[in-house]
This record gives sequence, structure tokens and C-alpha cells, in this order.
Amino acid sequence: MPVDPGLIKDVMVKDFHCFNDRGFYCNEKHDPLSAHLLNLNGDKWKKMRSKLTSAFTPLKVKSMFDSVLACTTQLLTSLEEYASSKKVFDADEVMVRFTTDVISSCGFGFKSNCELKKYGDEIMRPPIIKIMLLVLAEMNQNLAKRLGITRTTSNARSFFLNVISRTIEHREKVGATRKDFLQILLDLKNEGQSLTTREITAQALLFFVAGFETSASTLTFCLYELAKHPAIQKRLREEIKNVLNTHSHVSYEAVAEMTYLNQVIEEALRKYPPAGVVARRCLDDYQVPESNLIIKRGTKTLLLPKKHIGVNSPIQILGPAPKGR
Repeated sequence: MPVDPGLIKDVMVKDFHCFNDRGFYCNEKHDPLSAHLLNLNGDKWKKMRSKLTSAFTPLKVKSMFDSVLACTTQLLTSLEEYASSKKVFDADEVMVRFTTDVISSCGFGFKSNCELKKYGDEIMRPPIIKIMLLVLAEMNQNLAKRLGITRTTSNARSFFLNVISRTIEHREKVGATRKDFLQILLDLKNEGQSLTTREITAQALLFFVAGFETSASTLTFCLYELAKHPAIQKRLREEIKNVLNTHSHVSYEAVAEMTYLNQVIEEALRKYPPAGVVARRCLDDYQVPESNLIIKRGTKTLLLPKKHIGVNSPIQILGPAPKGR
């Protein structure tokens, strides 16, 4: 477990070629929707990463801003109702519903529904038996594949495959387009990239599950900290008012000028990171700079900020110490 910032930078940037696999369990045979960018390894990851590089340019992210803005109308209505009634409400549940609306609009091009949230919860908040099976899968991936352990449920797979297939079929039939992530994938396919419907669905599913839960938790903790610190809340509100006085309405450019808002969100991410540990798998024997330690090929490597574990050494050995330490 590297905990030194310099060593973490080596792993993630300078020597990334030795650590570009995450080593996560992926069962393409029984669970094709798990074969997305987060779980793929080796050449499959490189090819998919190359195909999707152009999907997240600032221009394409900016094109989705109006869809995000449209989803805030219902959020504001709900918050006004809670404020008027002065009743206690579940901020996390409200933010999950909001981010589900945003991701479904920006990702799939349709309004959210109960089924989308239901299957999102199924994947991101599984029952304890499912968690135990996934832990087993990470411990012994070959055994898990033989047992047919999957990350998603059959109902969730059927739902997302049907939704994406119908949407693709409709757009190709009538020539309709939308400024969303699914359209970006379709454009890549039409430009000659070899993307199947299952591959498109897998990437769209990743866009959904990686976006709605992480964004919701960040927004929830932002609200929590702002409620605890009225002075920060007041300063943030003043910045937003000043920027909107200049721009007259909420726009992509206006939000980009809200420096203090960005600082508030980043501080919430620092205190409550939705993904506090980054997992990597060593692809070749790697000698830790300025030491005799060799990280053996295939070793799981967990990247964690030093402040979270309180150690002084640049690396923690979580298993048997490799030879040559």
C-alpha cells in the first residue's frame, strides 16, 4: 500500500504502464455488462480506453449542461416544499433522486423513473449475500468465474439491455440525435469504431452507476458541511449571487467562474471521498524507487493518502513481504 505522495504519483503517472490494470473481477461470459472500462484489463482496456478518449472532451461535457440544468427545476421544487413544511428530510435520498435524473438524462436521453433508481440501488447497494459473493470473487477470480458469480443481477442486465437497445433502434430508425453520452457512443460506432450493443450498454451502465451514487454522496456531504458552517454558506451564496448578476442566468461559463463553489466541493471530496482507495495491479516486477523493495508481478496495490492510516513509512506491506525487502 503506497502512502507516500511521490510514490503514488510514480504509480499513477510516471510508471503507469506497470499499473494500468485495476485487477477487478470481470465475468464477460455470464455478465457482459460488467465488461466496462472500470473492470477491463490488458489489451481490452487499452482498446476501449482509446475508443472512449474523445467522449469526455470539455466541449462534449459542456453540451450536456442544459440537460443538467433542466433537472434542477424539480429539485428546487422539492427543496422549497421541504423548507415550507419545516420537516426533517433525507438529504441523501433527495440527492440520489436528483443525480439519477441527471445521469439518466445526460447518459441515456430520457427522464428518470422508479425502475432506473431501483436497479441502480441493486447494483450499488447490494444485499449482504451479494457483497460476500463479490468479496469471494475478488479473492479467487478463477473460482468465481467457474461458479458464475456476477456483479449485476439478471433483472438489472435485462432492464439496461432492453432500454439501451430500444433507444439505439429508435434513434437509428428515425435519425434522431441528442446531446448525451449514449449519442457520443453511437457517433463513435458510426465513425467506424467497432462497438457492439452490449459494449455500448456496458459503458453507459458504468456512466450511470459511477455517477449517480458518487455525485449524490458528494452533494449530501456538501449540504451537511454548509449547514454546520453558516459563514461558509453565506460566503458561497454571495459568490453565486455576484456571478449571476454578471451573467444574468446560470450557464456553463457562469459556474466555471464560481471559484469558491469549486473549493467547497473539493473540500467535501477531500473529507468524504466517495472512492477513498484506488486499486491497481502490478503488471511486471517493479522496484520501488530509492529502495530494495520489489513489488512482484500480479500484486494488488492499494493507493491511500497517508493521513488516513497514520504511518511514517512510504509503503505498507499488507501481505507476506516480497524477497529483497
